[in-house]
Amino acid sequence: MKNIKHKIWGVTILLCSVVSAVLLISPVFATIAQPDSAPTVSFTHINRNVLTPGDVVITGEYNIPYATLPTINADQTFYIRIMNGVTEIGSITPFVYFNNGYSHGAFMLYFASGYTWDSLYTIRISENPSQFSAPINFDYVINIADYFESSTTQLDNQADLASNVLKIANDIQTHYTTYTFTQSAPGRTVLAAPTGETYFSNAMPGL
Repeated sequence: MKNIKHKIWGVTILLCSVVSAVLLISPVFATIAQPDSAPTVSFTHINRNVLTPGDVVITGEYNIPYATLPTINADQTFYIRIMNGVTEIGSITPFVYFNNGYSHGAFMLYFASGYTWDSLYTIRISENPSQFSAPINFDYVINIADYFESSTTQLDNQADLASNVLKIANDIQTHYTTYTFTQSAPGRTVLAAPTGETYFSNAMPGL
């Protein structure tokens, strides 16, 4: 009888140890609050043949609205993804520069191949499951009007891409009024140093 009691006690201790170990390794959600309203995408524009024949560049502006900013930066909590149905074909995280990466910001995704021109893919802003107890996706369907159809030449697409980047820069400047994003140069407008150049060279890698 004593041996049976010892065995039961040993099994109980073993079970408690296993349960404790499971609790220790189980993920703990940071329970970040949901945005004040649904994140949005604007100024979406798509060019091709920018660096090499057949490549595709998507540029745009996101807005992830928080009146009270989360303490965890947006590059840890949100993804900007390009979806072909349920399949992700590319993604990027917000660049952390203003407001911990929340509010208004620019993004760019580059595809050397694998992107079908004129496709109605989806731009999805996804919440990181490790930071939200109930993560949500916010979708924007790419329209044909988002594609630059006027020309396929490299120079035309580079110039059109630059024009859209400056549109985004001018809009973001209306939200961060203490900074200068663009400035005039002989015969043209360019990204201003240091803020415009620094921000966009990181928010749009390879720009």
